[in-house]
Amino acid sequence: MRTSATPLALCALLLAASTCTGNRGTRSPGGITSAPVDVPGIRVETLDIPLSGPNADTYGQDVAHTPNAVEARMIEVILASGRATAGSAENRMARELARTMPSKFSQPTSLVDGLLAWSGIVHPPPRVSIIEVPAEGGDCLQDPKAGACPDGITRLAREVGRELPQGSRFGAGAVKVGDVTRLLVLAYEPTVALQPLPVRISARDHLPIRGQLLGGRTRPWVDVVGPNQHWKPDIGVKGPEFHSVFDCRDGRGVYQLEIFGEGPHGPEVVANFPLYCGVEPPTQITVINEEVASAVDLPAVEKANFEMLNRTREARGLPRLQWSEEAAQIARAHSQDMADHGFVGHRSPTTGSPDDRFARAGIVTAVARENISRGYGPNGIHESLMGSPGHRVNILADDVTHVGIGAVLGPNESEAEDAPRPILLTQNFFMPPGADVPDDPVAALKSEVDQARQKSGLPPVAWASDLHAVAQILADGHGQGNARAAERAYKEALDRVDYETAARQEVIAASFRQLVSFELWATQIPGEIGIGIAKIESGKKAGSLAMVLLMVTR
Repeated sequence: MRTSATPLALCALLLAASTCTGNRGTRSPGGITSAPVDVPGIRVETLDIPLSGPNADTYGQDVAHTPNAVEARMIEVILASGRATAGSAENRMARELARTMPSKFSQPTSLVDGLLAWSGIVHPPPRVSIIEVPAEGGDCLQDPKAGACPDGITRLAREVGRELPQGSRFGAGAVKVGDVTRLLVLAYEPTVALQPLPVRISARDHLPIRGQLLGGRTRPWVDVVGPNQHWKPDIGVKGPEFHSVFDCRDGRGVYQLEIFGEGPHGPEVVANFPLYCGVEPPTQITVINEEVASAVDLPAVEKANFEMLNRTREARGLPRLQWSEEAAQIARAHSQDMADHGFVGHRSPTTGSPDDRFARAGIVTAVARENISRGYGPNGIHESLMGSPGHRVNILADDVTHVGIGAVLGPNESEAEDAPRPILLTQNFFMPPGADVPDDPVAALKSEVDQARQKSGLPPVAWASDLHAVAQILADGHGQGNARAAERAYKEALDRVDYETAARQEVIAASFRQLVSFELWATQIPGEIGIGIAKIESGKKAGSLAMVLLMVTR
């Protein structure tokens, strides 16, 4: 076996994984979304990798593939454990990954994602174990009994067996690389049983998507991002069984589908795959290859990821997010928690949910979102997040203004001394209360409410300027912390209004958007309406908005 440490050393890597919270809501077989960012301690290169055969025609079906002699022996040994099943699609992917990976320790996220789609596999990235057998003593590829090949197969099977949950699926691949034979096993625990789906459909087709969550997961939902980058959450699902109907609503192009379920650590991706509407799958995969040194500058990783997400936002006409060191401290602590306790998820056994972590840090938010990811460099992590509809929504959200990013190195995943350590990265997005309030909130709210009601076929609101002035008195009182005095002035002003009946509602909201979404605006509203809006200046709700609605009949 060739490694820099011992003659028999395994490389076992869990490939990039990510999950998100916020709006529930790439695998990107063909694409890099922006130029790589240089980071001290990370070597970056862009590669175009041609594929050796055609794309699978169907997701969820085995493909034609014949194992070679050493692959057949690897499969036989691992099957003997009784814990896993080999699949021809997985075997095909394992051989192609062994052939195309830039080095034994380099398996770029975009390469793995692309090969999953190429093989017709919808499941999240697998765990990969590798051994390289030298040519001394015979050709391992032709004779699994030659030289060090039997020992390599035994060690590889033992390593894989330690990690395999009951019911796992795996694939085995072996290729010649220079003067060594690279033996590779990929394995994963199935998280969803999906009925077979065609990879390519006509741009006019409708495609039913049916399946069932596995492993005790619940609350499934489906996200879709089309070629125009619009995100569509699909609520037509039922759990743990679910169904949805996909259509090429944006026309020809590549659509990314992502299926989520609620797992022990919160929402998790159970399937992520592209569908090709009226276009052909790619014949090559463009990847960013990153090699991380042990002395990598983690603050530089954080700032590089920050720069990449802001470049992506600017390219789509969105404002840059501001850096929040307070949120970054929350993010770093959560990344370290995941590294220390061996999980990737939003719900921590020790710190709870993202909302719990924000509250403990004393950060008040109108909106909070979180992405978490695990990879081998900021560029690959960004590509992975942007390739996931749910994570993309958080990065491109228009209801957040700040972000803090925390990166830590995970534990070694291999016996080899030169094996890379993964980067665990958390992104915490938020908007402080009232950060989205316009210069003239009353005029802005009236305009947005009127437009929304017109689209819904509702009659316009009967706004009354004299009532606005009365309502504003009480709203200002809430904002300035003297509501009692304002109540007297409000009543005196209301007494000067000629009306038959009067009623009022008071609303405290963390954001202007919440005021626009107030349920009253979607109903039939009798009489005339006046509103007052003010920002609360101090106290626990500082920054939040107070809205007073005055409803009268005359």
